[in-house]
Amino acid sequence: MSLDLWTTNEGLNVSLADMWAYSSNLFNSTCSVCHSVPKEEHLLANQWIGNLNAMKRYTSLTPDQYRLLLGYLQNHSMDVHENIGAH
Repeated sequence: MSLDLWTTNEGLNVSLADMWAYSSNLFNSTCSVCHSVPKEEHLLANQWIGNLNAMKRYTSLTPDQYRLLLGYLQNHSMDVHENIGAH
């Protein structure tokens, strides 16, 4: 089974830099409510899963925002950051 979908690019974010900027702002504004914000590269990619999940109940993030924030943190984590360099 396959499904082909078509849409316009209107309203879609096609800029990775814009997505990371939004995610960084989301990270800083959400996490700074309770504590100082750690550096993104403070943890390994897999450590962010448990860390963010433990803090989830203290936030008002939507499921989409949570997934975006987790992706941002994992892509900027210690092990990914060291292997890729600047994003």
